Amino acid sequence: MSWHGVGIQLGLLASFCFAYGIASHTGFRQGGLQSAEVPSTSWVWLFLCIGIAGTCLQVAGKLSSLDSLGLEGIGRLRRERAVELYSSQPTDSAWWVGLGFLAYPAGMVGCCAVLRWYEDMRRTHVLLAFFFLAGLTAMALFAGGRSALVLVTAVLVSTLALRTLDGRRAIPSSVIVRCTGATCLVGFIAYSMALWAIRSDLAGLDAERYLSHAEDAWAMSVRPGFRDLLEPLVGLEGVGAVVSLTFYLSQSFAVFERIASAPELPVMFGLYQVDALAAGYRMVVGTNTGLLGTGNHALLDLMVYGFFAGAWGGLVIDVGFFGAIAAAWVWGWLAGRCRSAAARCPGMPIAFMLPFWCAASLWSFASSPIGFSNAASLLGWFVLFVACIPRVARSPMISVSSIRTAVGR
Repeated sequence: MSWHGVGIQLGLLASFCFAYGIASHTGFRQGGLQSAEVPSTSWVWLFLCIGIAGTCLQVAGKLSSLDSLGLEGIGRLRRERAVELYSSQPTDSAWWVGLGFLAYPAGMVGCCAVLRWYEDMRRTHVLLAFFFLAGLTAMALFAGGRSALVLVTAVLVSTLALRTLDGRRAIPSSVIVRCTGATCLVGFIAYSMALWAIRSDLAGLDAERYLSHAEDAWAMSVRPGFRDLLEPLVGLEGVGAVVSLTFYLSQSFAVFERIASAPELPVMFGLYQVDALAAGYRMVVGTNTGLLGTGNHALLDLMVYGFFAGAWGGLVIDVGFFGAIAAAWVWGWLAGRCRSAAARCPGMPIAFMLPFWCAASLWSFASSPIGFSNAASLLGWFVLFVACIPRVARSPMISVSSIRTAVGR
């Protein structure tokens, strides 16, 4: 990376950290609201049901488009959809599939609520949460991807931090929850390995050609000594898997360097990162000449489209360099406010937003806060749930003066 690229990234990171530091130390006073009030379980039930319905619609849409049930058929459909996306062609998906796309993140919010208040939830809500996670897994399998699973994992892991701030044990003392988590981890690793092999076969790349492709397309080469050490242990396929994993974790830095050094960069006003916004734009325009089509083609020429641009790269493409600084400031401010509320006044409804902003930091290596796997819709459902949480003024144990203290200056 050049000093120019590093300087821009550090500037955006400084904007985020400065806003986060100010917001996390102002606005709320310690001990304003000591405990987080459990919301009405009816709202949790409703959000979980909406999420389950959304995953069912998504699965039905994928099944209607598949020519064969199997990872190869799913992989081919994924490649076709990718071509439609970067060429800004309208897809043949029905309207109800789009409705499911907007609806399924509600279930993630419901799962977050179940995990935060697990000890106070009924068994029916816990079962609904498991049904949703099973539906989400099926949706990811039939989509041939993993991003939805990574998204819900990041949100649930971040909820553990919120449980700690609430004074609860981070992981509920439930054998079912712990066994399910361990099983999902093992299954995700196995699925990732199978998915990597299928995609390599569809691209006509064996392990050796895959390593050559990584060097040509990603400028990533394996040192001979490292390969000689690793290949006897995991084989050539395992070396390719290590290269793939390494690139997933590091590609945003290389991609940002391409963005920073580009002589001319398209500004796409959210169409690059926000899935729902891009889908709506394709429905209205649906041609290869609109902003989405020309922008994607320009990014393809820069070898940026199709790779993780990271939070900073995605923001720069969507709103430009100066807009990215402002967006990073807003992101840091909102995250800091939620952190302050969760630590000092966990009874404030806004504290429930903390898992989203923590998760946004976890996936920032891949995408911007609202750009990773339909995260903009997830944010909308989080905001709606916070609005549905019973207001603190309804509690007879809290006085008006305590509410003023919690709100702060």
